[in-house]
Amino acid sequence: MTFVLADRRPQFDWKISVQRPDPKSGGKHVTSTFTARFDPLTPEEEQERLEGAAVRLDTAGDDGMKGLVARSLEAQEEDKSLLRRVWVGWGKDVVGQDNKPLEYSDELREQMIAWPEIRTAVLAAYNEAMNPQNPKGTKRGN
Repeated sequence: MTFVLADRRPQFDWKISVQRPDPKSGGKHVTSTFTARFDPLTPEEEQERLEGAAVRLDTAGDDGMKGLVARSLEAQEEDKSLLRRVWVGWGKDVVGQDNKPLEYSDELREQMIAWPEIRTAVLAAYNEAMNPQNPKGTKRGN
């Protein structure tokens, strides 16, 4: 594929795998998948995000469990904020309890972001898409 230098990275779809406890089998998980549409951060937005994280690390004190919980909640809010910015749609594979496709809306995305297992799966997928080296250091796909 030819490399095209553009002013912005194009939006793209990415498969999300969410693991949830299996209500029918204690101690096991079931995996559900859906397609998310992402609008990637600009290089400037990515730089601001990294600089903000560096500042927070510099100012993190050793203030015990209370500080740890506060930093955890702050990180959770940062993750939600990032997903609000980059997660802009989904495919017809997101369905309601009636098994009919749900049209994307910011309100429904907020409901999904509230669930930790969904939030972490979408965030991990976005990071994987933007940083194509897996933990073993080999490329995924072509």
